[in-house]
Amino acid sequence: MLGGEYESGTGSTSASISTTNLVATSSYFVPRTTASSQPSISSILEKKEKEEADKLLGKFLLWSDIPFSVARNNPFFQPIVDAIAIVGPGYKVSSYDGLQRPHSSR
Repeated sequence: MLGGEYESGTGSTSASISTTNLVATSSYFVPRTTASSQPSISSILEKKEKEEADKLLGKFLLWSDIPFSVARNNPFFQPIVDAIAIVGPGYKVSSYDGLQRPHSSR
């Protein structure tokens, strides 16, 4: 076996073997022609984190007997979620008493 060619007992040439293998295997793999054709690890992790956050928010609403329509009808719902996201994972909600006192916006 010289030059990487196969010798076959059926008289097949190396060209026909490699062409057959390309056709047979190409149907199993998605072509990767662009950088965005395969999801990145970070995008998969972000998707899982979002799914987990949605699940926790759903549990919070259910446990508190808050209807899911609050997400659609309450004008403060998305802004509070955005504000918490901006503060980041270290955000600690105020105490019960702290939440009752309105803060002045002066």
